[in-house]
Amino acid sequence: MLYELCGIVCVKPGHVWADLPISEFLERIGAVGKNREEGYSGIRLAGLLMFGRAEVIRDALPHYMVDYQERPEAKAEKRWVDRLVPDGSWSGNIYDFFRKVYQKLTADLKIQFQLRDGQRIEDTPVHEALREALVNTLIHADFSGRVSVLVVKRPDMFGFRNPGLMRISPELAIQGGNSDCRNRRLQTMFQLVGYGDHAGSGIPKIYSNWANRHWRRPILYEVREPEQTLMELRMTSLVPEETIAELEAHLGERFHALSETERMALIIASSEGVVNHARLLEVCTEHRADVSKMLARLAREGLLLSDGVGRGMVYFLPWQREREEVLFDLRTNVAHLVKGSPIPPELSVIPPELGAIPQELSAIPPELRPQYLDWEDLPPELQTELLALSSPVREKRRVSPETMQQAVLDLCRGRFLGRRVLAHLLARNADDLLKRILNPMVQAKTLIPAFASSSNPKQAYMASEASDSEE
Repeated sequence: MLYELCGIVCVKPGHVWADLPISEFLERIGAVGKNREEGYSGIRLAGLLMFGRAEVIRDALPHYMVDYQERPEAKAEKRWVDRLVPDGSWSGNIYDFFRKVYQKLTADLKIQFQLRDGQRIEDTPVHEALREALVNTLIHADFSGRVSVLVVKRPDMFGFRNPGLMRISPELAIQGGNSDCRNRRLQTMFQLVGYGDHAGSGIPKIYSNWANRHWRRPILYEVREPEQTLMELRMTSLVPEETIAELEAHLGERFHALSETERMALIIASSEGVVNHARLLEVCTEHRADVSKMLARLAREGLLLSDGVGRGMVYFLPWQREREEVLFDLRTNVAHLVKGSPIPPELSVIPPELGAIPQELSAIPPELRPQYLDWEDLPPELQTELLALSSPVREKRRVSPETMQQAVLDLCRGRFLGRRVLAHLLARNADDLLKRILNPMVQAKTLIPAFASSSNPKQAYMASEASDSEE
């Protein structure tokens, strides 16, 4: 324990607490408290969590568990190549967990060479984001809950889970400036080590540092049963090298003469097929009025083509026009289906996997929501939901075509699913499912395809409103 305490005071050499007796020092940092009415002192729960041993912590918190897993592939499977849990070989407290896990998370990060006052800087915005995410996971955890603290490292992402819901909404947390920590004494002790912030700037800092790398926006969401909060930090680049090469091939030096936000608009249009006002606001800091003027200017100069009016306006690259015409037809059809409503009834309660970016998604038309083409693309919560929906058909070798069609409609209601996902859920051959079920349903207009050609590798299907009215 003394080693851990020295770790705290050494952050500020010469601190007035450094020379205090151990008992008084523990009281100052909040690890020990006094019952002034009864006249005795004892370790607080925060001190036990911070410096105790796992077996003692579980005497007070029977469900206490901290878990780190390093997984070898970008898949939802739970196979791991490195794991850290309280197994008796180390203390199992959250401070030791933080120190050990942070080293594992950052072990193979590439550090750009920088000097400051003649010394190499071994820290980057990614390091800072991972520290904040790890500290937030620990100081906001409800350690009496049934869910463990879980940190996952994969080649494509970092994942953080803590038991308990947030005490403020995810939207306010992302916005910043609001702080309501569940474990304030733990927060104070981590601050003494140099981590965490009372000002509510931790999560905005994570989002900002991730955006600086042009990686996908972090995802912060809650699951109600059992209560837990999750954050996903994906390292999927928004600026693939092949996209830059394509834009340079078409525009030459003209592309590099554009401003950063203008280039980002073209990059998104190239990599995602279209770009709109709301999508661009996610990745830039300009005022929304300036973004509107900038998109209009790119359209006037012929760098982008536009389609739609008002909030439904989208932009695409001139050389992609022919490829995207089907998507624009689909956009018209979907607009007709929802009858003017910005979100169809089946999406009025957004599930966790779609509520991950709550504020921004509310402004994105339904047809621009993610399409799930592979089983590994689906969040675990959505996988569970879809498996439950499909179980009556999946567990039977033979069902009638009508039963199979109804199962497809239930799965595709409010979302686009690729045939590989549907084949996996229904335990059927993908090609046979396409020929016997999906194509006839498209012809009957009970399914809406994302593209005109059934052989398109990105083809996905969503149930139409007509199929709802027939039930």
